[in-house]
Amino acid sequence: MPDASDERLSLLTEPVSILMPVYNEADIIQTVVEEWCQEVINFLPPGSELLFDDASDDQTTQILQSLKERYPYIQIHHTERDGFGNAAKRLYMAAKNPLIFFTDSDGQHLPDDFWRVAKAMRTSDIDGYDMLHGYKVNRKHPYYQILGSALFNIFSRLLFSSKGRDINSSFKLIKRSLVQDQVPKLAYVPTFINSELYIRAEKAGYRIHNIPVGHRARYIGESKVSTSISYFRHGLQSIHGLLALKKSISKNSWDVSP
Repeated sequence: MPDASDERLSLLTEPVSILMPVYNEADIIQTVVEEWCQEVINFLPPGSELLFDDASDDQTTQILQSLKERYPYIQIHHTERDGFGNAAKRLYMAAKNPLIFFTDSDGQHLPDDFWRVAKAMRTSDIDGYDMLHGYKVNRKHPYYQILGSALFNIFSRLLFSSKGRDINSSFKLIKRSLVQDQVPKLAYVPTFINSELYIRAEKAGYRIHNIPVGHRARYIGESKVSTSISYFRHGLQSIHGLLALKKSISKNSWDVSP
């Protein structure tokens, strides 16, 4: 049981839905889940949940089912593999709590950084932030992902006058009201869906705060975007999507539809 004097117990007063898309992470998923349960969820308010969108065809599904028996707040949505963007949207819309936290299931983000983000939510001004966005520092990705991400972010800042950093980062604590308003509109950048969510939220006037978070190498296994060619193909598709989003914006509103 957590020590009653632990500061983490008092940082958030509302339950949190933690979201993780997962696909074929059998080598690492148990370590990742246990780490997040022990270092984060144990200190969250009652009613918090850990949601997975699982399209795996290895042993990941069986491991998650076993973990669910130990941690009843785990919810698993079994789906056919239809892309990261669709998985992310399903998770965002399934979350039931006032605060929603999105991250990857590959273990490269540090659970401790959740509390850095949570503290910013707690200590913000009286109205608070709508999104706490964690941007990666000292990232441990292959060189081509670091280069591609830098070019994508430069393009996004120029195209949308965005102030965001690492806008496709999968490390966000968001108010449910923002999610319900903006996620149904996401349609243009399915692979880099978090970048479209950031841009839409920013342009719609939501209050966003960027916070540096750590990044570590994968414990084991490979990225699901395993080659430089496939990564840059996804990057080019996402740039095309941003251009289409820009083109679709009406003169007076960011409430655009595909």
